[in-house]
Amino acid sequence: MRPEAVLEASRAESETPGRRVRARRIATAVLFPLVLVAFYVVIYPARGVEVALGSDTPVYVWWARRAGALGLSAFQAGSRPGIVAPLAAMADVLRIPVAGVVSAIGPALATSLGFAVAAFVDLALGRDPFRFVLTAVFTATFLSLLVAGYFSTLAFGLLFVAALACLLTRAHALAEKDHRRAATVATVLLFAVAVMAHPQFLIFGAVVVTGSVIALIPSVQRDRRAGLPLFRTTAAWTAGTFVLGTAAGAGAVAAIGAAARAHSDTSRDAILRRLRLSSLTNESYREVLRRFFPWFRVLTVGGLAATPLFVRRNPSPESNAATDRRHLFWGAVAGWGGVTVIAVVALIVGIRSPGQRLAAFCLPLPILGALGLREVHHRLAGEERKALASRVLVLAGALWVVVAFMGWGKLQPLVSGESAAQFERAGRALAAQPKGTPLILVVHDFMEDPGIRTTRYTNYLRAVVPPARMTDVHLFWGAPRDFLSRRPTLIGRFEHDRLAEAYWNAVRRILGQRPVAVAFRGLDPQGYAQAIRLGGRELGPDVAVLPGFSGTERSEPLPSEWTDVGAGPISPWLPVWLSPVLLAALALIGWPVAAACLPQADRVIQWSLAPALGLATLGLTSWIVDTAGFRLANGGGTLAAVLAIASGLAAWLWARQAKATAVASVR
Repeated sequence: MRPEAVLEASRAESETPGRRVRARRIATAVLFPLVLVAFYVVIYPARGVEVALGSDTPVYVWWARRAGALGLSAFQAGSRPGIVAPLAAMADVLRIPVAGVVSAIGPALATSLGFAVAAFVDLALGRDPFRFVLTAVFTATFLSLLVAGYFSTLAFGLLFVAALACLLTRAHALAEKDHRRAATVATVLLFAVAVMAHPQFLIFGAVVVTGSVIALIPSVQRDRRAGLPLFRTTAAWTAGTFVLGTAAGAGAVAAIGAAARAHSDTSRDAILRRLRLSSLTNESYREVLRRFFPWFRVLTVGGLAATPLFVRRNPSPESNAATDRRHLFWGAVAGWGGVTVIAVVALIVGIRSPGQRLAAFCLPLPILGALGLREVHHRLAGEERKALASRVLVLAGALWVVVAFMGWGKLQPLVSGESAAQFERAGRALAAQPKGTPLILVVHDFMEDPGIRTTRYTNYLRAVVPPARMTDVHLFWGAPRDFLSRRPTLIGRFEHDRLAEAYWNAVRRILGQRPVAVAFRGLDPQGYAQAIRLGGRELGPDVAVLPGFSGTERSEPLPSEWTDVGAGPISPWLPVWLSPVLLAALALIGWPVAAACLPQADRVIQWSLAPALGLATLGLTSWIVDTAGFRLANGGGTLAAVLAIASGLAAWLWARQAKATAVASVR
């Protein structure tokens, strides 16, 4: 055999293991997301669930439907365009009701966030396939408490963690100006849309980034001694991109106008704050914290998160760039964990804070759990106890996943499929009325914490009425007999009676506008029967119109925003196929951006961050399209998706051209 052939064969043989490793890592990035999505969506067909799980899900439905039809600046269209606009755009592109998109977006966001965190850890601490998988699984399943309706929180976390991951790429590209600029653009974009997704988390993000900046102070001193200008240090670049991105995001939120940010009672906490019942609000938060973290979850999560304290690997020499990445990473983890501990302690001692939300969103816990378990496995395997190491890894991982599923698996739909159909019938009744006709839901029960159900029912009703009529929805918390007698229903319970009086005071002012008043059998069987006995008539199966409150016939035609009714029950199989579709769509939109802005990262990292960049790009283009006057529900969403894809491809082509030019100049 000729020497050239021998050399070629040896080269191919040496490249084969590398190719196999890349193939395994790519398979991990493709197959594991499907497994994690299945972790969540299997509950829908298994239990025959016909409504999206979560108390906040109907809020996002009516926000997205209203913003899509009337614009992001419409009155009470929500103040979170970074997630509301993409939801409206996705519904327009797929020609699926917003309620269907909302039922599938939670698992897609949680899975994307799991992989974004895994990429963040890999970029900071070096490649480790075992640790990558552990981090992705632990994070995605830890978020089971937020998947049911906390979409703004998940979207913020996905975009924010991806921005932190992009910050780490600066240390990889110190010598390449074009790469630094591309990574800066991606980081600013992600920070901006993160603020657009959840403006209330701006202070939280500032604390986390401050932790990274503080941790980078030794690096600043080192770089300054080496003669590097302050503005070129990693700490200055980190702070600068955060300030620039959050300023852009805050400006975008401000641009939608004050009307979109108008107050509405979307939760029990909101109405209790409006009624100045702060003590009940604090107790509600503490009860949620106790429900989120029962003793077995505290032991499992806390125990695994504490393992890095007992198992440590001896540090090895590293470059300045690697040191910067590690400091930025651990500073962010410390800042995130510190602000969570402060919020939880404040809530426990009686100071109102979102401690229950931050505890369920404390991503340092799954990160530390994955790091510690990987070190345990490494230590045992290094001592020639590989079988024991594998058992420990499997058992600990399985325990984490099972405990996480216990929080998710016990969730029940807040209304039945029959009740969802009744809401839809009431929405159709209102759609047949003239403009400005109020719709009053008359419903009552004697259970504890009535504020939970009052806001829930109004949210579900707003989610199905035509978008322009969502502000016409009202509630009377009481019996039909008392409503017809023009008085609130008082039973001697403090919260109940305060709510009954507040809702009655709002309703009494609109009784002269010829409203439609309805009672549902699915929500209040006794009230429904009483309405029929008092002379009400059936509007449809299990929906009664109270006597004297049937509205008026509409004579003139109206635009679609006054007549289009939202979806009632959904198919239990819809989230099963739609969640992977949404995940894939975000990844495909974002991958060209990831390839252009993170050219030095490997393909697995790029694909892991692609959904975040896809969401950021779609959120920005949706905001631009809406600002230009195109409605996202009427073709504007499709236009926004096309612009997002086109901008990503343009960035990718630009990056390829820049690379080719650089190579040619070297030659």
